Amino acid sequence: MTLKISLNRPKLKKAYIYLFSLTEIDFNKPSIYFPPINSIFESKQKVRIMKKAVFPGSFDPITLGHYDIINRALPLFDQIIIAIGINADKKHMFPLEKRMDFIKKTFVNEPKISITTYQGLTVDYCLEINAHFLLRGLRNPADFEFEKAIAIANRKLSGIETVFLLTSAETSFISSSIVRDIMRNNGDASIFVPKNVLV
Repeated sequence: MTLKISLNRPKLKKAYIYLFSLTEIDFNKPSIYFPPINSIFESKQKVRIMKKAVFPGSFDPITLGHYDIINRALPLFDQIIIAIGINADKKHMFPLEKRMDFIKKTFVNEPKISITTYQGLTVDYCLEINAHFLLRGLRNPADFEFEKAIAIANRKLSGIETVFLLTSAETSFISSSIVRDIMRNNGDASIFVPKNVLV
């Protein structure tokens, strides 16, 4: 089935000229037969690229500071991958399986979040999974100076952009090292971590 279109309407004429710019159609004629308009625009639709971010760290353990950054980043991305870096030379308080379990239970009802592990350069892992952004939280000026240098190096190496979010005032003082010190000395760390960490 074809559709007869009058080209006396300027906007419609321009639209068809754009769509058929590579053809030899004579647009000076008062009317001309074209294929159905739906079939034309279906072939011109743009493919949407998923906005995927990697939030890397050791998460030993995950804290309310991490939780705050991740929750506030959810509206910005289609998917957030919480990626635990594997470093054989670094000693951890919690084994890898336990750290992953803490995170999975914390975000069990959030479909946009996935948890995984990786080795090597973080930007290499981002390229491997086709993630275009790194997500980082900033607690203070010292964090910014440290993270800025890494972000610039990462962009030079791979083109990956780093998105920084400032921590909330209520969680800006929390770090995994503080939480570990409290736990080692039998203190109550429940106000600094998601409830699943202490289960």
